[in-house]
Amino acid sequence: MIKVRNLSTGEVICISQTGRDKSTGRIVTNGTPSKKFLAKYPLTATDEKNAEGDTFMELYDGFELLTGKRLRLPKEAEAPAEAPAAEAVPETTEAPVEMEAVIEAEDVEEVPAEAPVEAPKPRREKKAEPKVEAKPQTDGLQDALSLAFAPVFAKVAKEIEENVRAKVQGEIDALKAQAKTHVQRIELVTPDGAAHEVEGLFCDEFEDMCADVNNGWSPYLYGAAGCGKSHTAEQIAKALGLDFYTQNMLNFAHEVAGYGNAAGEFVETPFFNAFSKGGLFFLDEADRSQVEGLVVLNQALAQGVFNFPVVGNVKAHPKFRFMCAGNTKMNGADEMYTSGQTQDASFKRRVIFYEMKYDRRIELPIMAQGDEVLVNFVEDVRRAIERTGTLHFVSYTETKYMKEHEDKKEKALVRSTFKSLDMDIIRQIYGELEDKDNVWAKALKNVVNGRV
Repeated sequence: MIKVRNLSTGEVICISQTGRDKSTGRIVTNGTPSKKFLAKYPLTATDEKNAEGDTFMELYDGFELLTGKRLRLPKEAEAPAEAPAAEAVPETTEAPVEMEAVIEAEDVEEVPAEAPVEAPKPRREKKAEPKVEAKPQTDGLQDALSLAFAPVFAKVAKEIEENVRAKVQGEIDALKAQAKTHVQRIELVTPDGAAHEVEGLFCDEFEDMCADVNNGWSPYLYGAAGCGKSHTAEQIAKALGLDFYTQNMLNFAHEVAGYGNAAGEFVETPFFNAFSKGGLFFLDEADRSQVEGLVVLNQALAQGVFNFPVVGNVKAHPKFRFMCAGNTKMNGADEMYTSGQTQDASFKRRVIFYEMKYDRRIELPIMAQGDEVLVNFVEDVRRAIERTGTLHFVSYTETKYMKEHEDKKEKALVRSTFKSLDMDIIRQIYGELEDKDNVWAKALKNVVNGRV
């Protein structure tokens, strides 16, 4: 019986009906039981046979022969101590093939491998084969375990990831919301080489506006009333380190050029101070201005030099900048803004148009003091107004009023948010709301139902 060890699994296999060829030292087999071994481990045997018709077996990589045991027949089968001369085995020129008897009885005597029973016989030289180092037995086991548990580990890792994501998703959403209202820091370098830094909450296109003003362009901010146009212009002046001068619509030329009084003294205007001393001149409600005033202003902007009464010609200061704002695109009045004027094409060509909208990043932290429920309602109302085609708007001012009077929601809605609207229109707007579970929407429902 020969024992063989599988190096990958550590399994020890007993091969019955198997022995070793004395002449070659190779394993031979001629028994039926060994076929089970050959079927399980087919790569351990060859088709080569010896003179007796026994199949040779070679142990390839991954198997180890466990030697050290020599098997013998039971005592009753042993030859007598002194055999008659007549029965002596005749010598032959060819070395006989000796098979170690294979038994499955308990009568097995363990004999050291280095103490042979009979004299050694010459062995046929085998061609040297490259030595292959056996891998540690644990490698195959570890590989098998890794392969077997890979799906389990992948499932556990996925569950851990999902659990962690579920726990932190709320924080992620909060950070995203905070990012929308986070204070920005902007650094600008003016043409004179001075660096300016400003912090605050700014509209989406604030940086582009600053760059345009810094490079001598004149932005015109247009949009709904109360959406932060004037505030944005003031922020730009601060960002560029400029003095801020403002004036509402122009009706007459002297509102731009100034005039001399009865004493012969020059009466300055905001435009004169910005033009001569340097600074940002901001004209609000430019679309409502009269042609006479804008023609004079456009002349000064185009030439960079203006002849002021009493003072005479004055060249524009290097730091003079101009901005303006309005509700329309200067194409005349509309249903919402009935006082708008159609402005001269030469003035419209002078300015760069920027559309201004209500911005949650400004409305939430400043007007609503961080009240998301209120801002969600206001944005919902604005969409409902647009869908109904109602000539009405809810500005930052209304948001601020509602926040300051949130303990009297129904009255705040009537006095500020829906002022001047008929109840039928208010009902239509309420019907178009997307979130009627909002506490402010419930207050509006009380309004339309007369429970104020």
